[in-house]
Formats: sequence, C-alpha cells, structure tokens
Amino acid sequence: MGITFDDETTFSLTANTRIVIDSFVYQQGGHGNLASFNVATCTASFIASLVAKTGEMKITTPDATLGIRGTTGITEVPTAGGGAAPTVKLFPDADGHVGRIEVFNRQGASLGALTQGASAFALRPGPGGRIAAVPYQIPAAEAARDRGALQRLSLTHTIGRQMLIQRQRLRGPGRQGPNNQRPNNQRPNNQRPRGGQNLRPERAPQQPVNRPQRLPGQPRPRQRKNIFNQPKR
Repeated sequence: MGITFDDETTFSLTANTRIVIDSFVYQQGGHGNLASFNVATCTASFIASLVAKTGEMKITTPDATLGIRGTTGITEVPTAGGGAAPTVKLFPDADGHVGRIEVFNRQGASLGALTQGASAFALRPGPGGRIAAVPYQIPAAEAARDRGALQRLSLTHTIGRQMLIQRQRLRGPGRQGPNNQRPNNQRPNNQRPRGGQNLRPERAPQQPVNRPQRLPGQPRPRQRKNIFNQPKR
C-alpha cells in the first residue's frame, strides 16, 4: 500500500506492515510542522518531504527512534521470533541528494547517524542489554530487494504528487484545505456564480396564519357573499 501526505511525504508498505500515525501537522509556509509515525512490524520505505525540511519528522520502532532529516530510507522490524535484527537504511533521493537519519534509543540517547547513501544500521542488544546501532553491510540479495522497494516507492510518490496537484487546482488559489472552504451558498459580494447568472435573494419564510378554532357545537361563521360577481336577474 502507498500513502502520500499533504506535504508530499510518501510511505510504501509491504504486506502485514503495521504503521501508526501519532501526529501530522503541516501548514504550507509554516515553521511548526510536525510528523510522528510508529512502525510496529514489517517493512516501510519512505520519502521524507516538506515536513522534514521545515519542521520535525520522526519514526519510532519498538527499539529506537529515527530523526528524519529530509531523505529516502527503509526501516525493517522483523516479526517476533524471526531472529533477525531490526535495520535502518539510508538511500539517495531521486535527484541524488543524500539526507541524514539520526538514531536514538527509547531513552533519547544518540546511537549514531547515517549520512551516506546505501548505508545501514542493525539494532542489536549492546552492553547492559541496551540497544546499539551497529553498522550493517547490506547483502546482495537484500540490496536487490531494496531496489524493487524503492522503485515502488518512487512510483507511489509520483502518483501521490499528481493527485495533490490536481486537488490543489480544484480547491483554487488561496484555499489549502477544507477549513478555508466556503459553503456553496456563501460567496463574496463581488463574486458571481459560474455561468454569469445573478444570485437571487432568498425569500423570507412565510409566517403561519393563526385562525381561531371552532368549538364543538358552535355554528360555522357566515361567509360574506361577493355581490359584484352575482348574475343579474
């Protein structure tokens, strides 16, 4: 499954991957943008975009927290009992730029940083049972699998960007989200609806007419005759 967020950050998930969106705050041109994701199991590849460049983006796993500094990466969390260690990988972006992934333990202590393309850490128990980020040489078969995952990620990212551009065009200029949209029956005074037709003012609702109720046994009131419409004799 592929997911693209409003800032163009994209995730590509393999089967059985479980990801939780803890928070996502993005405002175009803002400086308080924030994104926090939790990858609980299996594999998630990602392209970090505007939130990571203008605010803070992090990905947490059961063993570590990743500070994403605008880049492309893959995080793998094996299922329980699989025997393999969780891994974190950094790859170049489509334009060749290589970002940075900082790795912290769950207590917030720094474990290291990935700054070179196709570099990786394996998260293994260290001295005292604490997690350590150990440099990991990606095997050839795993590297081929990663290339396929990155191709799917790039395709998802391209489709997601096209959908975002189309949605922005439908919203019109200056309307970034549903909170800025006006109801259909509210327009500025100087704006005319499509087709050049003028808006007709809404009619005031008619007030109900209170008629006296006739009590049981009371004779009906006599109706006045219109003498002007009577035939001549």
